[in-house]
Amino acid sequence: MKPIYISIYLLLMVFFFFACERDERETVVNEEQEVSFDITTRKKGEIVIAPDDTIKWVRILAFDPPTEKCVYNKFFSVAFQDSIADKLVAKVAFRMKLDTIYHFVFIVNERSEPDQTRLDALAAFDESKHIGMLDNMGFSAGATSATSAFHEDKYIPMTAMIENVRITNKAGHSINGGDTIPGPIQVLMERLGVRLDLTFETEIEEKKDKVEYVKLYNFPTGVVPLFDKARDGTPNSYTGTRGTRTIADFNDAEEIRWSFDADKDVWIWNKPRVIIPSILLGNLDSTDEDKAVDLRVIYDDPTFDDEGVRLGINTPNTTYTEYYDPPNNPLPGEPYNYSLPRNTRLELTAIIKEFNIIINPIKVSGWDKKNVSLED
Repeated sequence: MKPIYISIYLLLMVFFFFACERDERETVVNEEQEVSFDITTRKKGEIVIAPDDTIKWVRILAFDPPTEKCVYNKFFSVAFQDSIADKLVAKVAFRMKLDTIYHFVFIVNERSEPDQTRLDALAAFDESKHIGMLDNMGFSAGATSATSAFHEDKYIPMTAMIENVRITNKAGHSINGGDTIPGPIQVLMERLGVRLDLTFETEIEEKKDKVEYVKLYNFPTGVVPLFDKARDGTPNSYTGTRGTRTIADFNDAEEIRWSFDADKDVWIWNKPRVIIPSILLGNLDSTDEDKAVDLRVIYDDPTFDDEGVRLGINTPNTTYTEYYDPPNNPLPGEPYNYSLPRNTRLELTAIIKEFNIIINPIKVSGWDKKNVSLED
């Protein structure tokens, strides 16, 4: 009988050995570890401008690639941003399963959104939701600070997406099946807004007192989507409501401050950093100037017509800086493009003359151009 007992004993040992090995492997696969993220708005070496680069709140959504279902939804308040390699970095972390692949969506400064319903929908994004449902979410683009997430007195909404990120068991990660990258996952955010810098000049002192308003007509007052394209690859062209936004009221003595430049012998009014929503137009609409946002100077003088200019990244009134390569059109000229893509900066100077206002060519650049001053 001994050989039978020995055989049974050996079989049991083999069974327990493989069972333990399987359990050990499952423990490793399902184990969680803290995953770190370094979130910034600029590449290394680009000058940081605090209001434009502030990250106050971060939401990280992780999705299972095969099903595209949401598996993590984490929200963080950022107390401060570290200065690392000339960048302001928001550092956040949470525990995730090892040896698992995720699609990540990052949303920054969501609480600039005035619509609580939109905020509640983001907070409630759970495993019953899939990534395509983010197509129906976005940020309000109203005409006032109370109705818009895009205003100079608010933190700028930003988004980013990184797909096919594998979390390894070596405190690292890989992207799209590439080599393991040690350390935090690096995330470069994209602002959903556009920055507009305005300067007025005049040699005739009394003329400056005739300017009444600067307004934006045909201004988007609907919703700016989280991304330029829907999940199926369709461009998110703006077809929403339009309105008017007043960006300078020259009847407000507290707001308007003209200064005299003795060297140039001119009066100067400057309003840097007007924050407006981006607007992406479809292929046909982008060449239609009637779909453009129209900036107009309202002037209290019967000899003057209201002067204006239609905004866009490539119009008869734009010029490009060396730091920006316009999408789909590397050189100025037709066909014109009246879209205002996210992360774009426009600089406009208007010269008030005796009988008219001359608006100089508008400089169009990437927001991250290098020749801005720290005082911006």
